[in-house]
Amino acid sequence: MDKRYEVSGLFSLEVEGEDTREAQAKVRRIFRDLGIECQIIDVEEARE
Repeated sequence: MDKRYEVSGLFSLEVEGEDTREAQAKVRRIFRDLGIECQIIDVEEARE
């Protein structure tokens, strides 16, 4: 019988948004839709 495992890690996603608040909200929705609980630590403008 297979066992259940909890795997955690650090992930970085680049999304578009009007500001950091919108970018953070988009990432929360992405993870939520995938069934992944997330804790956002930092949001900053991406380098070109």
